[in-house]
Amino acid sequence: MFPFKDGNFAPRNRWYVAAWSDEVSQDPIERWILDECVALYRKQDGAPVALDGLCPHHAFPLGKSKVKGDDIVCGFHGLRFGPDGAAQSAPFVDKVPSACRIKSYPVKEMWKWIWIWPGDPALADESLIPDHHAIGLTDPSMHAPRGLWMELEARYQLLHDNLLDLQHLEVLHEGLLGEEGFGKAEETRTSGPDWVNSHRTMKSVNLPGSFAKMFGARKVDRTITMRWHVPGLHVGPDTFTVPDGHDDAGAVVMKLIAFHAVTPARETSCHYFSTFARSFELGNEELDKMMLASWAGVAAQDKFASEEIEAKIRAKGGKVPEMLFKSDAHLVAGRRLIEQMMDEERKQGA
Repeated sequence: MFPFKDGNFAPRNRWYVAAWSDEVSQDPIERWILDECVALYRKQDGAPVALDGLCPHHAFPLGKSKVKGDDIVCGFHGLRFGPDGAAQSAPFVDKVPSACRIKSYPVKEMWKWIWIWPGDPALADESLIPDHHAIGLTDPSMHAPRGLWMELEARYQLLHDNLLDLQHLEVLHEGLLGEEGFGKAEETRTSGPDWVNSHRTMKSVNLPGSFAKMFGARKVDRTITMRWHVPGLHVGPDTFTVPDGHDDAGAVVMKLIAFHAVTPARETSCHYFSTFARSFELGNEELDKMMLASWAGVAAQDKFASEEIEAKIRAKGGKVPEMLFKSDAHLVAGRRLIEQMMDEERKQGA
């Protein structure tokens, strides 16, 4: 599937964000994840559960059914399934065959996210979830509010491409996050077995418009990093300091960390969970609302761009020509790494 070779969709033996914690309760919800219908709910003790979202009897959606106790009960014929996926009972038979069961997915609730492992449950390794304290989500010196969720009618890699290619900040997000010259700033690229990293430093540039509203129009030095924890999470520290020539040169004006969790939904749609952590005015809920409103505007621009590209890919039968430039090296490295993961899983029969 474009931009990958035929047969490659997404790595399965990895963790993805399935939902915000407050989305999941004892009223089940339905969410498509890696082209599978999933029902999410909570047990009586609050623990999250993720099950195959289709009843094996007549494929009625369990995410549109009811929870009783710790079990989910199909809203069509009343089949009852436990959190492990085993059928417990059915009103129309004396005994449900032991073969009547549905898939139960490993889940892990951390911070305000519920993570899901869509692959082989025996391989689910919680250490593969990025350390939430290290990346700033639970660092007490930072404040990260409950952020946004949107579903994009675009294949997930288009959103990853967007986040790997920060050159677009200067154009698509002009006046909000990017300023003139951003695209030509020198970029340092590094990578590891399951991550790629981009780092830029810009001297004496304008404070972006969305932040100038809070701190006033001024010149700053800007250091922006974006690390993709492949396949699902981008973490982007963005630090603004006082430029040379001032008595307090080097002092931090503000530090922000962007978080973008991308989860494949169907082949040509994806879930986008995003928020930020900030180093200033911790606990200011009014500032949260103001910044999230601006954040939503930026996310809407990325959604627009991704969906427009997706529409043209579909119109061209699933493939479009690409002319890549030297400045796209980071994007290419990210694509190669996620495709290597998919290739390895195919070799292993995942």
